[in-house]
Amino acid sequence: HVYVPADGSVPAMYERYGELLRGADVLDMGTGTGVLAILAAKIGARSVVAADVSPDAVENTRANVERTDTGDVVAVRDAADLFEGVPGETFDVVMFNVPWLDAEPQTRYDIARYDPGFRVLTAFLERCRAHLRPDGAVLVQLSDIARAGGGDPVALLVERAAASGLTVASTESIDRRSRTAGGTETVYVFELRARADD
Repeated sequence: HVYVPADGSVPAMYERYGELLRGADVLDMGTGTGVLAILAAKIGARSVVAADVSPDAVENTRANVERTDTGDVVAVRDAADLFEGVPGETFDVVMFNVPWLDAEPQTRYDIARYDPGFRVLTAFLERCRAHLRPDGAVLVQLSDIARAGGGDPVALLVERAAASGLTVASTESIDRRSRTAGGTETVYVFELRARADD
């Protein structure tokens, strides 16, 4: 019931942000299998909090943290919606591999992939600044595969980030074949920062 990252393309994109992660206190929102939380620990993060709405993902991440012997750095929180598991806490880096398809989830597995109306993405962007330290960064991964259905999640992310006082500081991207939706997709990691005038 947990989305499995099938290749190394996404971790490779996050490795490009290694300088942000080294020595940082990191929140990995929507941790899934825990792959990005574990990667941050191995890159040299000072601490990582792994959070997910799915109890299956939390259980899976705990097993993977134990398997990779990263429990001295990675703390896995109980299942909670978005920032409810980290009330009042702030971080140097907040990461989120967001659901990328605009549709209703039908199964527990689908929760990682489907975000109807991109409500989860919107709520994340509206609330993440309260958990970001001064000079902190938000790393958001998003696929553009939903464009095939007429939406534009990338434009939506940029628009809603701006409405939340965040600006795009840098972007990484790769093109690959989508194993879940078919066709070709571009996968982005956006580095967002608080606007200086806010």
